[in-house]
Amino acid sequence: MDRTRTTRSVPTDATLTETPRLTVYIDRSCSICRRESDALANAIPSEQLEFIDCAAPGFADAAAGRAGLSAATLQGVLHARDANGRWLRGADAVAAMYRMAGLQRLAALFDSPWLRWLSVPGYWLFVRSRGFLKATGLASVYLAAVERILQSRANPKQQNDSDQAAT
Repeated sequence: MDRTRTTRSVPTDATLTETPRLTVYIDRSCSICRRESDALANAIPSEQLEFIDCAAPGFADAAAGRAGLSAATLQGVLHARDANGRWLRGADAVAAMYRMAGLQRLAALFDSPWLRWLSVPGYWLFVRSRGFLKATGLASVYLAAVERILQSRANPKQQNDSDQAAT
């Protein structure tokens, strides 16, 4: 049973308001974070997803302040807040972003009960290894795959045409 299903249900027209379904606090000074959030922002309607740069000069966010989250805390690990005000962090925030983009299988890598023993420490390892991942190009490989998946979901016919042209 998906323990987070209630926060991931599709809203009716009556529930769509100016408040996005998921607000994600990212460190845009991190090139990995910036590239992934840009790809997701292009794939998900803005009424469903909002990215806030917690590394921006003078960052202040009322919801984060009420939760006792400083800019430094938000920059250290990915945080997201759903439309009900529930805070998610780390692997849970990543899974919520991917689910919002329709990437159910990728999200399952982060929040499946069978894989959490790997995804939670894996996320923390990623956070502490961002410099290494950038330097070795591993981050670019991962991000290119995510971008390709998002692009193929946005325009499947264009993806099929390019796949046929490549053969």
